[in-house]
Amino acid sequence: MESVTFKNLSFAYHEFGHEPRTVLDNASLVVNQMEIVCIAGQSGQGKSTLLRILAGLAQPRSGQIFYSGIQSNLHTHTALNVALEHKVAFVFQNSALISNLRVFDNVALPIRYHQPHRTDESIREQVNGLLASMMVEEYSGHFPYALSAGVLRRVAIARALAMEPRILLMDEPTTGLDTKSRRSLLALIDNQRYLRHATIIMVTHDLPIAKDLDARVCFLHKGKLSDPMRHDEFLLAQEEHIRELVEEMDLRPT
Repeated sequence: MESVTFKNLSFAYHEFGHEPRTVLDNASLVVNQMEIVCIAGQSGQGKSTLLRILAGLAQPRSGQIFYSGIQSNLHTHTALNVALEHKVAFVFQNSALISNLRVFDNVALPIRYHQPHRTDESIREQVNGLLASMMVEEYSGHFPYALSAGVLRRVAIARALAMEPRILLMDEPTTGLDTKSRRSLLALIDNQRYLRHATIIMVTHDLPIAKDLDARVCFLHKGKLSDPMRHDEFLLAQEEHIRELVEEMDLRPT
């Protein structure tokens, strides 16, 4: 079953005094329910922009986006509509937690805002469950500044899950993490996918994720999005920009 489908998405940055810079040129992709797809490519190619478009944080110049078979009206394609109507959540690279709120209140915030009828007890039960599922319940009373990068990412994911999304968008979830934290986070992400029957699209430079999570990878280069590839396929790809990324991470087959 298709979870996220976009067709012929185009997007360009307009800067005063410069020609428009195209970062998406008729990009298309089909992502199935409970699948993990990674968007890879060199820096500055527009990977995060694509994720922001899918989250409703930016509007494409043209194209179509479908969530679970329902087309999003691009005239009302906003973050709020995408989150509430299509059950899409976004996990930012910098976690984007509110600095003056403790972990518990950061995770509870979207529930309190969008479901004001909920009782404090029911919210507490849900938030504690989310923190436990991401193994950060012991940090419930901490402020974000007191947390490590790995814990921040887990809390950010817990907050994203608060509205029970069907689709989870993640921007560079493993950047800056040590090996142990990375391995632990990937296991938790995979567990959430199966637990919640969620679809995950992530932007990443961490190409081994494809093997670790049995994910497909699309490469974005000069506005063009490649067809999805499995780990063994992109290791043998002949395109120069893909070879450069593979060599950069020393993933060449021996």
